[in-house]
Amino acid sequence: MTAIFTNNTFHNSQILLSDKVRRYATWSSHAIFGSAIALSLASFIPSHWSSKLVNASLCPLLFVVSHKLDKLREYASGYQGISEQRSHSAYSNWLDASLQPTKKEVAIAQPEIVETPNYYDWGNISDEAVGFLICGNSGSAKSSLATWLAGHLSQSNPMAVIALDPHFNDCWKLANIKSIGKIEQIEAALNWLLCELDARCDRKGEGKQIGDHLFIICDELNASLERFKDRKVVESTLRRLGSEGRKFGLTFCGLNQSSNANALGIDAKYRSNYALILLGQSARTHPLFKESLADVAYPCVLDGSIAPSLAIHPTHGDYSTFKKSGNPPKNLKQINQLPLPDGLLNAINGSDSQLSASPQSTAIAPVFTKIINFLNGRDWTRDNYIKQSITDFKNADTPIEEIQGYLQFLEVQGHLETRGAGRNGLEARKI
Repeated sequence: MTAIFTNNTFHNSQILLSDKVRRYATWSSHAIFGSAIALSLASFIPSHWSSKLVNASLCPLLFVVSHKLDKLREYASGYQGISEQRSHSAYSNWLDASLQPTKKEVAIAQPEIVETPNYYDWGNISDEAVGFLICGNSGSAKSSLATWLAGHLSQSNPMAVIALDPHFNDCWKLANIKSIGKIEQIEAALNWLLCELDARCDRKGEGKQIGDHLFIICDELNASLERFKDRKVVESTLRRLGSEGRKFGLTFCGLNQSSNANALGIDAKYRSNYALILLGQSARTHPLFKESLADVAYPCVLDGSIAPSLAIHPTHGDYSTFKKSGNPPKNLKQINQLPLPDGLLNAINGSDSQLSASPQSTAIAPVFTKIINFLNGRDWTRDNYIKQSITDFKNADTPIEEIQGYLQFLEVQGHLETRGAGRNGLEARKI
């Protein structure tokens, strides 16, 4: 305890010290006084005159010391009453406390204050975004989000919707969205969009109707870019759609597993024109929000042309468990669709007609027969297995894209059915 001394307050250690002083002063005074009496009596005993002189000198001195000690004892005795009072008070307090019933401490639970993140309001997306880039690993519900966007944006503004998907995802058919998967058709559609963008710009300058709104979903951007004949033209289309498309009723929505600018085929400075929607691992690695998304099954972050924001996934935000095979989407809105433009359909069908009318091999009929005969009685068979199993393809090292073109042609003719398989792959079986 800290010593505190005032006129009216005495610390316990001070009182204890005064008691010791009083006792020691009493004992010492008695001993010295007795010694002085003894020396005085010794002076009457016959002895040398020098001894009597010493005794006579010491006796007064010892009486003086004894007297001083008596004064000190009297001074210290003034604290005795305080000491006794403190002792009685302490004992009384202890006795009162011991007789009191046991007090039970009741812990009052304080409500835990949880900070609610400021999530992005999806109601603002139609005003803030010119185009969309949705990036995330497989199973992060990119296609579901693109479908939701088509339904959301078409509620107030009807639009035609088309999906360009080299992997032939079945989700577009379930959402009643027209989709194409042949690389030649996808490239033709993107080239038409570039021409249509310029045409709509001219129509607007002339005061004419620019045309119906069109929402273009392009899945697996990187996979498609690697297989286009003229990649630079397509990259130019993607750049211009991001900066100009929405002004002229053309909204582009690209889907890709990586958000890297090089992987998307769009320079970083042009990519910022798009609303960048990051899902899955792409969202979790965002430097601003990675700590907030560690336990979220379907994380979602917006960036790019929109200020970095946390968001709740529109179709999978209610799920607490991630499934790579896919949880069914929720909250999808009915798409208010318009017919696709004739120019776009002509561009797509024209590329298909050109493919079938101008085959890449002079021995087209025998090759088709060999493919059909090879697949007869087999289940779904991968394109690369067909290449390795048919001697003509194997010896000539026929490009896998050419084989895929043959399979798709035979599907149009009603001999086969095809489906996407793996990364840029195709499977086929005989009908």
